[in-house]
Amino acid sequence: MANLLKVDGTIKKRIQLENGEQFSMPELYALLHCTFVELLPLKQRPDLVLAIDENGHGVREFNLGATIFARYQKVIAPDDAIFGDALVLASREIQSSPPPDDEGATLPQMTKE
Repeated sequence: MANLLKVDGTIKKRIQLENGEQFSMPELYALLHCTFVELLPLKQRPDLVLAIDENGHGVREFNLGATIFARYQKVIAPDDAIFGDALVLASREIQSSPPPDDEGATLPQMTKE
């Protein structure tokens, strides 16, 4: 189960999945309020990823808790920051996505045509 690190400093623990097994991409977009999700693999826990808003810089509110966590995990540079809510989850909990590489993976929101 995932934990949501909110910009107000609260942590919403044990986020329930709609199907009970994996987050769909629309669920991730809704939880993070974004259209591009970046997955950052945690160095100390390679089975976990930090999902963030790829386009959050300068648009979303600064997330101190997620920034401290990401810096501690060495998934962002010491002078970088996380903006918007962030989600810590197991990589196996993400539906239909390739495993993230060392640089992180960006998953765009799919649109119906």
